[in-house]
Amino acid sequence: MKIWLIGDREANRIQIGENLAQKLGWPFIDANRLLEQENNSSVSNLVARWGWAEFCLRLNKRVRSLARSRQDEVISVGQSVGFDHNNLALFKKKGYVVFIATAAQAILEKVMSTGRDGSLPSSLAQVLETKIDLPKRYLDLEIESTGAGPIEDAERIISSLFKDNDQV
Repeated sequence: MKIWLIGDREANRIQIGENLAQKLGWPFIDANRLLEQENNSSVSNLVARWGWAEFCLRLNKRVRSLARSRQDEVISVGQSVGFDHNNLALFKKKGYVVFIATAAQAILEKVMSTGRDGSLPSSLAQVLETKIDLPKRYLDLEIESTGAGPIEDAERIISSLFKDNDQV
């Protein structure tokens, strides 16, 4: 089984993923770090070298190859590939999908649900805009992370996983 952790870098998904993998005794893979290791370069250097579109294309290809593996793994992906509808469908088919929302995401959703003018700084609105459209049908669990408790967040995921599945 795979546990897919989706969220942006502010969601603390790497720390949560490392704790989750340790508790399950499974390997942890962060897709961005894997691409960095395979190309011996940082994400920022890879983006500078290839451009954003090519970086996303290569990362997407790598993540899809991870999905084909039969090994139990906790895999962290950012919004560049994690919010793609085709990838979400694949993740759902191949495992347990967890969206880790940031505290800012929760605030934005509350503001939007009240019907009031959600006047936010444009940069925050742009970063969070794609998260609003994340299709819930692909998600097994959605949690909010403030970055304060990755151990507790990992335990919440495990509790939900065992509640939803009789065995891992």
